[in-house]
Amino acid sequence: MESSRKHYSLLIVDDTPDNVDLLRRYLMRFKKFRIQSVENGQLALEYLQNVPPKDHPDLILMDVVMPKLNGFETYRALQTLYPDWDVPVIFMTGLSDLSSKLEGLELGAVDYIIKPFQKEEVLARIELQLRLLDLTRQLRAKNEELEREVAERQRVEATLLTVNLELERLATSDGLTQVANRRCFDTTINREWQRLAQDHRPMSLVLCDVDYFKRFNDHYGHQAGDDCLIQVARTLQDGTRRATDLVARYGGEEFAILLPDTDLTMAVEVIDRLRRAIENLKIPHERSEASPWVTISLGLACQFPKMGNTPQNLIAAADAALYEAKQQGRNTYCKRYLLES
Repeated sequence: MESSRKHYSLLIVDDTPDNVDLLRRYLMRFKKFRIQSVENGQLALEYLQNVPPKDHPDLILMDVVMPKLNGFETYRALQTLYPDWDVPVIFMTGLSDLSSKLEGLELGAVDYIIKPFQKEEVLARIELQLRLLDLTRQLRAKNEELEREVAERQRVEATLLTVNLELERLATSDGLTQVANRRCFDTTINREWQRLAQDHRPMSLVLCDVDYFKRFNDHYGHQAGDDCLIQVARTLQDGTRRATDLVARYGGEEFAILLPDTDLTMAVEVIDRLRRAIENLKIPHERSEASPWVTISLGLACQFPKMGNTPQNLIAAADAALYEAKQQGRNTYCKRYLLES
């Protein structure tokens, strides 16, 4: 079985010149091996440390019994210097006892050749290990390629998720105030209606208007009007403290505040706090008949949702309560409680 690459570099570590010369002359006949040799383990370590890792040999043939450092000691030193060492090492030695063989193989050597050796056998064992090395490196390269593909796919999926989340935010947010838009409000109130109907829990809804907003726009300009709406929306958002509460721009200067699982008493506390928070912004409004500052009027309605019904009656009741608050002079609230039908 021949290895697949055209050229391989071999390092022979042996203190017997005749062995090195025999192997060199025989292996060079095949014109596929580039061969380096050193006389002992210490020189082998120095050679490997003086060349970049990319120029390390593809395979090492190493004698066991050598001066200064024997083959086993040299291999241990290699594993210490290069923890990820993957160059196959074939030990060559006259030591034929089982314990020596086991020691070499347990260290991580891929093969063990007994001297005197047959050069054809050495070639066959080298070819086998180089073929295994090629397969191992091809597998590693393929795994690295797959890891890169997986990483790229994960990156793309993360980007798509971010884009989709942003698209969802844009589709459900009001472009000016950044609170929920009417579409989001309609979806949410219907979903929460079904949930609360199953649990037999109350739902409160608030509709509120910025008082005399047309006069504000006419007097201060549309840019000031936009800034006013942004501040009002942010204040309403900050004043709703639960994750299930929803502030939405309902249309123009009108906002809706959905308070799931909130009874009338709890809702009154919320809207009174919100009304005062808006007035405390101290946004000047010289054309208002309700206050020197921007204020809001609020209509509150509360109902226990029921399966088979829709929230339309609740919305209509909140709208009627808002109209009543305006009739009472604005900067106030009115409330309605809907009995179950």
